Amino acid sequence: MSADGTRYRGWLLSFDYPPIPIRDHDWSATHPDFDGPEDGRHVSGHTQQDVMDAIDEWHLENDV
Repeated sequence: MSADGTRYRGWLLSFDYPPIPIRDHDWSATHPDFDGPEDGRHVSGHTQQDVMDAIDEWHLENDV
């Protein structure tokens, strides 16, 4: 199951329900300027709210 297309603060949110028992990374979000894993503009979480909170924290830390 996958749901794509939701945006929050410009980030693209997606829900990916992998066939594994760990649910910590079901939701993820990618910044529009994402350049790879090392740039820090990709977050994941257990819920959509977890991901939105991580985006807010990223903006606070990066003064954006």
